[in-house]
Amino acid sequence: FGGHDLVYSYIPKNEIWLDVLMDPQEVPYILAHEKVERELMMNQRKNYDIAHEYASVADKEARFNNGYGAYPDYENYSWFDLSNKEIIKNYVIS
Repeated sequence: FGGHDLVYSYIPKNEIWLDVLMDPQEVPYILAHEKVERELMMNQRKNYDIAHEYASVADKEARFNNGYGAYPDYENYSWFDLSNKEIIKNYVIS
């Protein structure tokens, strides 16, 4: 849903692009992902694969901190004993 000039040659220098068709609730997470990834590539000279991994973790952590994710080893993990349908109904942003 996003990209930046250090990965895609058609994106102008110093720009991050986001897909206009994405759910607006996804924007802060995708933008954060692209910012972290670009920062690591630009200023820390990380390659794309490494920067992408770090950015994915930042994205997931932001979602978790906003109540849109959960991990089995955290207190109050709320997905135990839920079906896939129940998880989607309760936790998927739509």
